Amino acid sequence: MGLHRNLRSICRRFGVVPRGVVHVGAHVGQEHGQYARAGLVEQVWIEPQPDVYEQLVAALPKSPAVRAFRCACGDEPGIAQMRVLANAGGAASSLLDPSAYLQREFPNMPVTGTVPVEVRRLDDLLAEHGLDRGELSLLAMDVQGFELRVLRGAPRTLARTALVLCEVAKVELYNGGATIDTVDAELAGAGFERMLLRMEKHGWGDAIYVRRERVSALQRLRRRLIGPARR
Repeated sequence: MGLHRNLRSICRRFGVVPRGVVHVGAHVGQEHGQYARAGLVEQVWIEPQPDVYEQLVAALPKSPAVRAFRCACGDEPGIAQMRVLANAGGAASSLLDPSAYLQREFPNMPVTGTVPVEVRRLDDLLAEHGLDRGELSLLAMDVQGFELRVLRGAPRTLARTALVLCEVAKVELYNGGATIDTVDAELAGAGFERMLLRMEKHGWGDAIYVRRERVSALQRLRRRLIGPARR
């Protein structure tokens, strides 16, 4: 996600004190250093794929401020099948089937199999481990089309979150998956506005959503006139 590089300035712009981050769809924790440099010392990483999770744990620093959990997040707990795509190192795996668009754009990434993974509601997972207290600076999601399900399992988490950093797409990359329009609507209902957007050539990218009361009248006017800032 390109916007990770600017998190310190983004927090400053919207008056967010850098504290903790929860990253759903952690992969191997590539963003750890960027979070740390932004002042997000308390980190929670969530990754469901067993082999990728082992790489994640090996890559993260051994610190009581950094926690990792092996599960997926959704709106209902249970066991689900993770579709594993070839030649992506686990980064494109999803609980949804890849769409015809994704298969056309990346024909070298067919589904090679499935892996059963545990699914938890984010609210329940954090509460179980005593991680549901105080303001959460950032909720980050990179969940390959499953964004709405994650959000619907996290109303309490969202209520104490200042910023949401989410991978978004103009079209369904996975069948039945979220698009930028549906993520916009879901987070608007939870009190957030999309303020930053960075899109890549294939029609996806990442966006920053800010809790509505943190957006100034001037920032809101700018967004209305020229759209979300692109960083």
